[in-house]
This record gives sequence, C-alpha cells and structure tokens, in this order.
Amino acid sequence: MAPTTGLYSALPNAGRRAEPTERRAFRTWRVPVAIRFLCVPPMTHSASTPTGATSSTSGTTGKFLGSETVTEGIRIRVTPSYLSAQSDPAQGKYLFAYHITIVNEGERKLKLRSRHWIIVDANGERHEVKGPGVVGQFPELGSGEKFEYSSFCPLETPWGTMEGTYEMERDDTSTFDAIVGRFYLVSGKR
Repeated sequence: MAPTTGLYSALPNAGRRAEPTERRAFRTWRVPVAIRFLCVPPMTHSASTPTGATSSTSGTTGKFLGSETVTEGIRIRVTPSYLSAQSDPAQGKYLFAYHITIVNEGERKLKLRSRHWIIVDANGERHEVKGPGVVGQFPELGSGEKFEYSSFCPLETPWGTMEGTYEMERDDTSTFDAIVGRFYLVSGKR
C-alpha cells in the first residue's frame, strides 16, 4: 500500500480506504477506519465540543446548527462541529464531526438495526450512506436508557447538510424509522 500524505497522514491506518458506499460518495477521500468512527462509541457523559473543533452554533447568528427530533419515543439529538485542524480548505477538504445522543423515552426495549444518511453539499450534490448499526454497534435501549457516539463527515465544500433515519426494532421484531432531523455542517468559510 502506498504511503498516504496530506489530511490523514498522521492518523493510524491512514492508507485504508473507506467502505464501498462511502468511497463512491466521496471519491477523492481516503477515509481510514481510525477516524471513520472519530470518538469512542458509547459515552456516558454529556456531549462536548471535541478539541480543535468549532462549536455547533453559528458564530454570526448564534443559532443552533444541530437538530433534535422525537419519533415513537426515540429522541435523537445531533451536535455538529467543524474540525479545522483536520481540514484543508485550499484542497477543498472540510471535515466535520457530529455527536449523536439517542434516548429511549418510550416503554419498550428497542434495538438500532441500521442507518441511512442523506448528505447534501454546498453544490447541491446529494450522497447517501446506508449501513448496519452505528460505529460498528447495534445498541439496545431499554426505557430511559441512552446511547451516545461521535462520527464524522468529509465534504469538498465549506458547508452542507445531513439528515436521515435509524431503523429501530421493537422487542416484538416490528420496526420503524426514527427520524434524524436535518443538521448543518458549517466551516465558517464562504
């Protein structure tokens, strides 16, 4: 495997390629496994802005750029941030992190089966990413339990949006799609 330089050269496993769906969606990116799941999977503390990241509010308006939705008792809160230290705007490479908190506010036990993301960049190009679980896990949530994880999204433009669904399975094996509301990936560059 040829050595990797640039944006990901300092990361472990930097020469590894992304999953086929991600490789098709982001053709020019080499996404190593080490940063595809940017932070530790389940975290029990509250969300905070990663070191070297900008906050999830717009600097000029102070508006929240994340989202919070509730579908059939599943609350999903997303807090995005821009990773300026890992981005290279001169090369058209912008890296964004997002922290997700999933809370089961219902009475039944649920299991997250799969994810479906719709990503739209500033040029209006739409990319879809589908896959099993999240960060390699299939979290099961009893009533009142929560699961948190962080991941990332590379873009070739200084801003974009993400939204999607998580397929949730009830204890009787019936399923429904929990909505992840649209959130904004904004670098501050125009």
